[in-house]
Amino acid sequence: MSARLLPLVGAVLLLGASTCVRPTSLAPAAPAAPSSASSSAPSPASLPASVPLGAWRMPERAACAGSYAPPTTQGALGDERLLEASGIVPSPAQPGVLWLHNDSGDEARVYAVGTDGRALGALTLPNVDAVDVEDMAAAPCPDLSGPCLYLADTGDNRLRREQLVVYAVPEPPVGPDRPLAANSTAPFVWIFPIVVPERANIEALVVLPDLSAMVLYEKTEGERARVFRYGAPWTPLSPATVEVSGTVAVPATLGPLRQITGADLHPSGTKLLLRGYGAVWELALDAAAGVSAAHLDGATLMEVLSTHDEPQGEAVAYDEAGTGIWTVSESPSGVPGPPLRLAACAATP
Repeated sequence: MSARLLPLVGAVLLLGASTCVRPTSLAPAAPAAPSSASSSAPSPASLPASVPLGAWRMPERAACAGSYAPPTTQGALGDERLLEASGIVPSPAQPGVLWLHNDSGDEARVYAVGTDGRALGALTLPNVDAVDVEDMAAAPCPDLSGPCLYLADTGDNRLRREQLVVYAVPEPPVGPDRPLAANSTAPFVWIFPIVVPERANIEALVVLPDLSAMVLYEKTEGERARVFRYGAPWTPLSPATVEVSGTVAVPATLGPLRQITGADLHPSGTKLLLRGYGAVWELALDAAAGVSAAHLDGATLMEVLSTHDEPQGEAVAYDEAGTGIWTVSESPSGVPGPPLRLAACAATP
């Protein structure tokens, strides 16, 4: 078994005005057998097999071994409510679906769209008052029952919030030919309040696929941004102080455009995307160690995309295959339909 332990957490069920806690008990699984895939075929790496047998896992995905092509527009966001898209992630379980959310000012909800931008409906989080949701991630639910969407309500531009929050909501059934019903509401949501040392404006979140930690990235104009780690176990409704696990250096040549506005962790645990207003960077990681301060050195930060044409770009994610990169910007003019763009894997080293 890996030295990293899974969290033993409960599910906070919010149904109407009632609240209850469903405890979870987990047992370790035996190590996974080595892959027998051919060395000539793309074979996704896997994190250490510390997830119990029968638990839901993130799907295995290949990774781009080389560079990325310039982004191309796949369509326009068809849901007119998506004017300030701040986070994006492909569905971890349902092909052809992307999930997005707005920045501050919207209700607590997420939007499903097709890979062509076509609107597939919205899902409301019950009994949640969103303040400033800045990023999202896909990972197993805290009770390992299925796929969840994690929302980082962590924006704090004026550094006034005493607590920030990460929500986890089960992904509902949805597809390109099966949109969500009108007024869809999640059956329950996990609520994880967090306290940040010395306060910070945080706009980027990743959740490790084995649920050993959430990792959050500070948005700052400084040369180094703090990295916060919320290690397991996670306790719903109980405020937890996150630790500063290190800092990450972003290129000074971009000036204020280098502020970190989004992140995504490849399901294999081998690559990490960070984005700012002017670029997307990629970090190579050690899957056995996960995201830690040792892997966030500026020397390993590689710019893979220029996003100067997304002046208010905050959303970034690997695509469903794991080999491309999705980006989208807020609509600077307030006009519906910002372009949804995909940078495909272009070449081998």
